[in-house]
Amino acid sequence: MADVSIQPSERLGIETIPNVETAGPSRTVAIVGIVLVVVVAAIAIGVRLAGTSSAGAATTVRGALVSTLAKNTANLSISESIDVEGQIGTATGSGKCNLQIDACSATLNYNGALSQLGTESMLYSGRIMYLKLAGTVGASFPTPWISLPFKASNRPSALGSTGSPLAGLALLTRPGAVLRDEGLVKVDGVTMHQYGVTIGNSSTKSVVSRDESGLPVWLANPTTQGPLGALSMTLAINAAGKIGRITFTTSATQDRTFAIVHATETVTSLGAPVTIAVPSKNELTVVNALAGTLTRYCTPAPGLRLGPASKPIVTRH
Repeated sequence: MADVSIQPSERLGIETIPNVETAGPSRTVAIVGIVLVVVVAAIAIGVRLAGTSSAGAATTVRGALVSTLAKNTANLSISESIDVEGQIGTATGSGKCNLQIDACSATLNYNGALSQLGTESMLYSGRIMYLKLAGTVGASFPTPWISLPFKASNRPSALGSTGSPLAGLALLTRPGAVLRDEGLVKVDGVTMHQYGVTIGNSSTKSVVSRDESGLPVWLANPTTQGPLGALSMTLAINAAGKIGRITFTTSATQDRTFAIVHATETVTSLGAPVTIAVPSKNELTVVNALAGTLTRYCTPAPGLRLGPASKPIVTRH
């Protein structure tokens, strides 16, 4: 096939103007008219491309969510940076989740200013968090485990983000969610495409509709929320079209004491068998104010704050 050169005027669909001398104002008007046509055409093309890109990003994210959840289970590596009143600690560990019922277990090791907390075992099931601490802190409690209902657990503290590791996904179905394409990123050496989600003022829009086919009941339920205090997250999607990493920041302030947690959860595998067994009632101390309860049952190191101040309330042993 012959190589036919396309001139700029033909590409834009603008009729070629004969080389006719135009005097004074008439020539100026003609030139301005051409410029306006080009500008309007460019704006129209730009708007069209932007709309396609936004729709494509939403489709990709919805598809990745449904495709990932269809695997039923996930293994995660977890990393958190925890700032309580300027005291910086970290927690690293691993977890596993049943994606269909929002049930997870995890183990985290604390370092830095929070090293005295040792190792934490965590279970999340039925919107209740179960925590087991090691060392002198854990030994200070009357039972091996403490438990917190959803509203008390799903907020940051010295223990990091104590809600479900899957809680960030609920931001995708929250009204007011706005999606942005953040381009390619490296996740443990693997190239993935990252998308950011922020919660705006809209009360109707969401990135993923709660009526989306393939969503499990816990994510489609209108009462499900993301991490309390979290207004944004990022989602990295791998070449297979599945979620590879979730990151979010959540914060809380109470009685002028603040806690900020930056959490990163990387999916290490999908589909492996997962069993989550919660502690029996005789192993539990039930509380609804985590920070105050920690302070009641153990003595922090000098200067260490365990989280936003709150009155310790123990409702059952």
